[in-house]
Amino acid sequence: MKKIIIFLLLPVFSVCQTSSFIKLQNSYLQQIFEEYSRANYLSLDYLHKNGYLDSRIPFDSIVFSKFKIQNTNQPKKGSAFFENLFRNGSLVTLTSDEKKNKISINPLFNFEYGKTKSSNLYHLNRGIRLDINLNNRIFISSSIYENQSKFPDYIQQYIDSLTVVPGMGKARYNSNKIEYALPLGFIGYKASKNFYVEVGNDKNFIGSGHRSLLLSDVAYSYPYLKLQANFGKFSFMNLWGQFTDASKGWRNLNGYDKKYASFNTLSYKGIKNLQFSLFQSIVWTNRDSLGKARDQEWGYFIPIIFLNSVNFNNGSPDNNLIGFDVNFQLKKHTVFYGQLIIDDLNIGERKNGRGFFQNKIGFQLGIKTFKAFNVENLYAQVELNTVRPYTYANKAPSINYTHYGEALAHPIGANFREILFRTNYKINRFLIEGSFMYAIVGNDIGNSHWGRNIFKSDYASQNGIFSFNNTTAQGLKTNILNSNIVLNYLMNPITNSRFSVNLTYRSEKSSFQNIKDIIVSISFSTALINYLKDF
Repeated sequence: MKKIIIFLLLPVFSVCQTSSFIKLQNSYLQQIFEEYSRANYLSLDYLHKNGYLDSRIPFDSIVFSKFKIQNTNQPKKGSAFFENLFRNGSLVTLTSDEKKNKISINPLFNFEYGKTKSSNLYHLNRGIRLDINLNNRIFISSSIYENQSKFPDYIQQYIDSLTVVPGMGKARYNSNKIEYALPLGFIGYKASKNFYVEVGNDKNFIGSGHRSLLLSDVAYSYPYLKLQANFGKFSFMNLWGQFTDASKGWRNLNGYDKKYASFNTLSYKGIKNLQFSLFQSIVWTNRDSLGKARDQEWGYFIPIIFLNSVNFNNGSPDNNLIGFDVNFQLKKHTVFYGQLIIDDLNIGERKNGRGFFQNKIGFQLGIKTFKAFNVENLYAQVELNTVRPYTYANKAPSINYTHYGEALAHPIGANFREILFRTNYKINRFLIEGSFMYAIVGNDIGNSHWGRNIFKSDYASQNGIFSFNNTTAQGLKTNILNSNIVLNYLMNPITNSRFSVNLTYRSEKSSFQNIKDIIVSISFSTALINYLKDF
């Protein structure tokens, strides 16, 4: 059947290179697009982390400009295959004669070998990606990653504790290696310049930072429906998703337990260079505390922000969060941004003491510049994140703010303070990247529950239900440092394929342990998604 479909398409398309819609899921590709958009004062919305709606300039053209590549729509002869695969294009590109329709096919791979102080590591990841653009109205993308890996110790500990590879799904143990797979895909329809609808099994991200405290791309992919609309100076985004509840373990006799969530944002862009957004999410399950089916809350499907908060008055037991996101552009190259997440906030209890366990909030502050110290192609970013204990948890673990055993927001969970520094500098096709992450985390000891573990009920808090004197990073104080420097040679900027030499230093220190590790690796990869390593 697949061969028949391809055969039917061939008469309609001819080999040619042209620009296309691309769903951006790699931090460097996102950086390139945002740099161009802000330099040209184009409107940005939440899709800039996962694609874009407002920009009239296709992403390929932005990359051609960034790397000073001649953008030609004439097919190359002779070495076209090598040129497209390794230098300036897609492996296979089919376009209609009027250049309104396009199909692109690219290989996905990550071949990496490295060493730590105690063992070897490797990644053998391969897959394929299909992108279809029909008249700049309909966008289809489908990717599959099939992987075999041997991880450094700190990631292996993460996998052993959750049975999940960070952001990549269920871990399957096979001898001394881990096997796992990641499917990604979506179908998007741009009904007009002001309305976009998307359905898929993918990831989403809300915010302008490296992390998001609202909704991040940390966890595994999930099925969702997303609507976005622009009305003058206002922008609306509504997203509904189905998630996997792993709070009771990986029982799969009748499929893994499911839960559902709705995410709404309302953005205002009426003040020059400032975008301010309101956020609400609600997580629910269709079973009660006894495991019996309950009536569906149809109000959760109404795409009006904060309406779901009214359901509390109707006796709703579900997990409701609200938040704010703001970014301010200073000139063309610098952006200040921040977020506030409020899970629970009981101001009335302040008269009885400080640190009430249900005052569950977090905030983010950051600044990034695409032309640091006025140096072309030098990027720098500093970000601060802090989340109070028990944030994102719920008295019913089945509706905590997680999916497939991982956090839907920050990978650490809660009960931490973190500072990040990230930078990169491009010279022709060489890209030097550096990152530094330092976090103070309040870990648990044995069966204690000081607030980091968002998979436990917050009603099981260490100091008892309705307790006071809870502070950020309480418990076993642990200092985590993760620093990294990478030298890349970008073979093909369109697919972000690169040769890389990577050096990582990580330490984790508490009164119970002092672990230090150095990781050195080389790789050849198509870096189209983010791999979670900096935690």
